[in-house]
Amino acid sequence: MLTFFHSLPICLPILSSILYNHSDILSPTPFKKPNGYTSQRETSLTEKYTCIVCGRKFPRGQGVIIEVGKTVLTFHSTRCATKFFKLLVERIEDPKPLENAIKQLIREIEEQRKKLEELRKKKI
Repeated sequence: MLTFFHSLPICLPILSSILYNHSDILSPTPFKKPNGYTSQRETSLTEKYTCIVCGRKFPRGQGVIIEVGKTVLTFHSTRCATKFFKLLVERIEDPKPLENAIKQLIREIEEQRKKLEELRKKKI
């Protein structure tokens, strides 16, 4: 009884010639992207922002980007963001509304911190 392995030396030259002559059937065709298609990674690598404080360019996914209404504030680092907001607070003529917002935000943050402390105590 002859098995496939016994006839393998005879079949190999025949198979290789078939594969060589018809390699277009077996070769994988490259994936073609539709026109105008860019992946999220390609977009993130190509999209650049400019820091409004120092002018440094930085890619999407880095830095600090804040949208206020229709205005977009872009900072390449927290240091530039801090510098900008410090100057902004110093230039506000009527600080009363800002003070109220700051006090309210501090209260909210303190409440969240107290809740987290209570949750940590219960775990112990």
